[in-house]
Amino acid sequence: MQELRVIHLQTIDSTSDYAKKYVLHNNVAQDTLVLSDTQTCGRGRLNGRLWESPLGNFYGTFIFVSGTFICSVDPRTVVLHAIKSYLEEINKTVNVNISAAIKQPNDILVGGKKISGVLIENDGDYIFIGIGINLTKSPIATSTDILTEYGVTLNNTDVCVALHKKIRDEVRNFCGTGADINTY
Repeated sequence: MQELRVIHLQTIDSTSDYAKKYVLHNNVAQDTLVLSDTQTCGRGRLNGRLWESPLGNFYGTFIFVSGTFICSVDPRTVVLHAIKSYLEEINKTVNVNISAAIKQPNDILVGGKKISGVLIENDGDYIFIGIGINLTKSPIATSTDILTEYGVTLNNTDVCVALHKKIRDEVRNFCGTGADINTY
């Protein structure tokens, strides 16, 4: 499996915006993650909709070289299934019976409340996969978090490694069992 390069920042306006600026000035030849402890201007799929970003949650944007998802499946589907699979793994580990559900086009719900959101953008050379996961804080009444639902505290390092693996696994699941993310 390809190594993941992590750029960890304490506070940034938006991991997606930082990632897009980063590729303008750097040759990104390997999977890279821009990770921040907080965001001041995190955003969702719809223009003007801000993603609240309190300390204690996961805010990251994966950078993949374009061509990663060349198959008939929308990258959002692959990423949403990767996050759902990750939550199912937590579910088994802590032995609880909580199911996560995909809410199209870009959310993961637990108990009918949002626990994660995805923002995917493509500039032609790179695909940017922004992911927010509520780990310890539920920023709004219609959201929940992993600590509340599963009773476990996760750190960003563990989450980014696990999500990277899950995304790569789901690319192979959706695009062919012999596929590797770098061949697309």
